[in-house]
Parts: sequence; C-alpha cells; structure tokens
Amino acid sequence: MNPNDQKPTYDEIPPASPQPTVSPWQSSQGEPVVHTVQTPQPDLTPPEKPKRTFGQKIRATLRKPKFWLAICALLLATVIALWFIQPTRWWLMNAVGAGNTLTITTISPGEGKAKLSELRNVAVTVNGVVYHTDSKGQLHVRNVPYGAATISSKKNGFADVSYGVTLDFDPFFHKLGGKATDDAARTITLSMKGVGVPVSFKVVDWLSGKPVTTGDFAIGDVVGKPDDQGLVSLKVPGTDTQKVTVGATFGGAYVDRTFDVLLGGSNATPEVKVVPGGRNYFLGKQSGVVTLYSCTWMAPTCNPS
Repeated sequence: MNPNDQKPTYDEIPPASPQPTVSPWQSSQGEPVVHTVQTPQPDLTPPEKPKRTFGQKIRATLRKPKFWLAICALLLATVIALWFIQPTRWWLMNAVGAGNTLTITTISPGEGKAKLSELRNVAVTVNGVVYHTDSKGQLHVRNVPYGAATISSKKNGFADVSYGVTLDFDPFFHKLGGKATDDAARTITLSMKGVGVPVSFKVVDWLSGKPVTTGDFAIGDVVGKPDDQGLVSLKVPGTDTQKVTVGATFGGAYVDRTFDVLLGGSNATPEVKVVPGGRNYFLGKQSGVVTLYSCTWMAPTCNPS
C-alpha cells in the first residue's frame, strides 16, 4: 500500500498552511492603510450661569447709572409736557407751595364828572374767606393758590359785586407779554355802585376863591375826591337825618376840618371854604424888639420863631 494513498482519519487536523505576513501599514491588496487616531477635543461650551431671581435683577438694575439717567430724562420730559397743560401747571405750582398776592381796591363811581370814591371797610370774600378793606379802600390777600379764584364784595348802600379771575404763571411766555398779563390779574378794582343818597358840594380856597382839587372828603366809609372844578359828588347809604357830616383832610396843603352838608335842599350846590395850611411868617415888635413870628391861618395866637 502506498503511503501516499493513506486517508487521513477524522481525528487528525491537518496542519494549517503558512500565511504570508501582512504589514499593519499595508492591506491585503497591497494598498497602504491609513490609520486615524481620534484625539479628544476640549469642551469649549461655556458653563451655564446660574439663574438670578427677580429681586436680584431689580437690585442689579438699580445699581446701573444708565437706569437713573433714563429715569431723570423721563421725569424731565414729563414735567415739561405737563407744564403746557394749564390745570397741571397750576397743580405743580401749588404743590411746591407757591402762591399769589392779590391787591384789591373797592371804589364807587362818582356822580357826573366827579372822581371815583374810595370805599372803606368793605367785606370782600376771596375763595370763601372774608376780609375787609382798610382806610384807603385797599386790601392785600396773600397765599392765594393758582387757578380760578372767586371774589365778591358787599356793603350796605352799595350794589354787590362778583368777580372771577384766573391766576396763572408761565415764565416761557413772560418775555412776550405774559408777565404783564399775569400781574394785571393780581391787581383788582371792584366798582360798587351806590344805591343811597347823593351828596354834592364844591370846595374853594378861602383866600383866593379858586377851586380846591386836592384832599379826601369822608362821609362814614365813603371817601370822595374833588374834580378839577372842586366838585365832590358821591352817594352814601340812606339815612333819616337831614344832614351828613363830612371830614376833610388835606395832608398839610389846607387845614383839616369837619362840616355838615344838608340833604334834599335846594338845587344849588353848597360851597365849602377851606383855609390854606402851612405856617406864615412876619416881623413884629410886640415885645419892643423886632421879632420874627410864625403861625397858621385861623390860629388864635402867633409865637416867635
């Protein structure tokens, strides 16, 4: 039996045939092999910031100067815009404590061409508060708020007067005449027409006989002034008496005096004579020596100067 014809048994494993050595840098087909090495890359994603609470956001905002600059600019723009609205302008002026001073004069129109008469002790109501005019018929009311003001006056023997005024302030337009308009609104004259008894008389100089055009002539609370012809004409509250007493003051130009005027008499206007005031000087020898004397008119005695 030929040894080469011997069949292998199933229990025997034929030796493996030798394999050619393959380089790790060369494929089995003879192609070079490229090996890629994965290098770990660093994580460049920024870490998430912790979320702030609402209170933290508010505090951060309040610490920013830009926030406060924006608030100031907004407030300034709002104030300027509101300034041009009249009611809000009044409110702003009153809020800072600003006020007005009203000068009120109460008068009564004279009869005919006579001058106006001053009215003393007139009850004047300003925004619900009652005041009284002084001996010159004037009244100064301070700290009157801006806005609409209501004024009224009352006195026995004269018609009541009601008056309304708007007190405003606008410095932007003062140079264009606004200041004069605002100031004029603070000076008020209340003309009260008399409903009583008319009284007229003419005042003349005792020496020259010329009309006297100065002085105040008071009948109660009514004060009249003479016109260029010396005529004083006014109305007084009704009375049951037949005469009224007039007090005349001249401030030194003439001697002050008091006189009576009849009511309901003849149509002729009574004439009242007044003596010039001031001192008069002359030389005399009453004491045996030439001496300078001075005295006023109608004085009982004269004294050496």
